[in-house]
Amino acid sequence: MNYEVLIVDGHPLFRAALKGAVAESCTDCEFFEADSVAGLFETLEQHPRTDLLLLDLNVPEAYGFCALAHLRGSHAELPMIVVSAMDDVRTVR
Repeated sequence: MNYEVLIVDGHPLFRAALKGAVAESCTDCEFFEADSVAGLFETLEQHPRTDLLLLDLNVPEAYGFCALAHLRGSHAELPMIVVSAMDDVRTVR
């Protein structure tokens, strides 16, 4: 069984690093990438059976937590891992 993993980050090097980290422990993963919120929703439309989303909070067009809130409402069943360089307590909560 192949798992579909979508990595959304505005920086190609960060996407590559995330892909490498996940690929080390998931040998049967197929990876898709997007560099913006528009790309995120386009990719989800093309791959509706995505098994996991790795999402940078600061991806272009995200407008704070708006993209995350929209995702939770429109794809509530999709497991998501939020990746962020922001480590302040308020953001983490």
